[in-house]
Amino acid sequence: MTRRSSIRLLAQTAVLAGLSARKALSQSVFDVVVYGGTAAGVVAAVAAARQGARVALIEPGSHLGGMVSSGLGATDTGNPAVIGGLCLEFFQTVGKAYGTPVQYNFPPSVAEAAFQTLVASAGVNVFLGQALAETNGVAVNGTTITSITLADGSVFPAAVFVDATYEGGLMSQSGVTCAYGRESSRQYCEWLGGVQAGTRVNGSFALDPYDASGNLLPEISSAPRGIPGQWDQRVQAYTFRLCATMDPANLVPFPQPPGYDAGRYELALRYLQALPGATFENAIAGVVALPDGKFDINGGYFFSTDYVGGSAAYPTASSLQRSSIWQAHYQYQAGLLYFIASDSRVPAAVQQGVNAYGLAADEFTDSDNWPPLLYVREARRMLGSYVLTQSDMTAHPAKPDSIGMGSYPFDSHSCQRVLGANNGTLMVQIEGEFNPKPPTQLFQIPYRAILPVPSQISNLLVPVCCSASHVGFCAIRLEPQYMVMGEAAGTAAAIASLSRTPPAQLNVAALQAVLSGNGAVLSLPGASEERGSVCRDFVPT
Repeated sequence: MTRRSSIRLLAQTAVLAGLSARKALSQSVFDVVVYGGTAAGVVAAVAAARQGARVALIEPGSHLGGMVSSGLGATDTGNPAVIGGLCLEFFQTVGKAYGTPVQYNFPPSVAEAAFQTLVASAGVNVFLGQALAETNGVAVNGTTITSITLADGSVFPAAVFVDATYEGGLMSQSGVTCAYGRESSRQYCEWLGGVQAGTRVNGSFALDPYDASGNLLPEISSAPRGIPGQWDQRVQAYTFRLCATMDPANLVPFPQPPGYDAGRYELALRYLQALPGATFENAIAGVVALPDGKFDINGGYFFSTDYVGGSAAYPTASSLQRSSIWQAHYQYQAGLLYFIASDSRVPAAVQQGVNAYGLAADEFTDSDNWPPLLYVREARRMLGSYVLTQSDMTAHPAKPDSIGMGSYPFDSHSCQRVLGANNGTLMVQIEGEFNPKPPTQLFQIPYRAILPVPSQISNLLVPVCCSASHVGFCAIRLEPQYMVMGEAAGTAAAIASLSRTPPAQLNVAALQAVLSGNGAVLSLPGASEERGSVCRDFVPT
């Protein structure tokens, strides 16, 4: 048995041995209940437990770690100087598996083992396979959540709750005001707001968009693009972050999904045939090497593993509808990879490239080597005590109630693929992507961004679907920043529950002292200088 396998086995045994015993605790009163076993949720639960709180961590699925253990192995670190506290401890725990001080890129199974180690060592009560009831799942008395009820009827009372899911279901059911989609550029004075006027390089191609009968090809929207700067309810494209390998001994070929139809990918074929020097890695998928001979496969090109337009209904969908959306993404993405790998019309360089890879046979062994989680880049967002917008990452980065720092650029994937024109030439374009230069600088994350408006709900913290505009969220939606906010949420929840003080009324300086004492990075010299107005010349709508 390898060292990494031994670490995984010990961590899994520690967690699983306690699950059945902990099940009996579900009717008990906890100090803190964390709903959502994402990376942020795990960190929140561990932080709260280390502060002395009795903590329940409830996860609808069967794994801990969210996207970090569901294929997102190439960490979006931004500037590592802002990664501290429990977030850094997680990366250090992963590093132990490889004999390094810190490891930012890793396979999913190693990440999950690290999360299991953290919750086991902190004594967190873990409940897997437990989803919030879709109706009457949150009991509220005035502005106080008194308990949550799960789909199986289990009731979890607590003093303070943390919604650490990607979807914000607990938050939404509690009555907190939420948003989704894109605000107009005018609403928050964001020049990146709303429908985008242009598209990124290689985001527009002069391709025939029609089939032989004159019908629009699949994967092109017939809806109007929208007026630049205008609001809409589109969200950026989702994908599955696949864990792939080139090792023949550990390789499972990309599967042919049920109902596969090669005609669905005619636009992809025309794109690849028209793109000089196209390869799998420069035209379809972003591929990043991971340890153990594995790779993280991501989307983002004009036609890629991102299912552009497939996420539109997800933010407010029911669990049954989300299951259908998950399946639709699987059909699209598996079908695309199978098409590229098998259709003789695909350029040889692209086909040879994709056929060099396959799914890693020793990852996601309980889901046919396919990631269990869809990469939900953006769904609901809270409109809380402070709404993070573009100016908070560019012009006004300093916050007196800082609970951590961010450093990643504004990063939105496509929202739609539409028809357009360039100097009279018909084009097929993707819209909604942005990653402007220069990128954002270091910015402080305010405590208020994870707090609902107190007059709505007074004992909830939201570190993932935090309070932000679409543009602001695109700079803060990265897993290390979720973990930073998760640690702050868990720490605040524990202090609030044990002191019987609503989270919004905590002494922020005292909270900051605890976070700093635990290694969190709340500021860096010279990083919080005001930078002037964010507004640029644009036509507000």
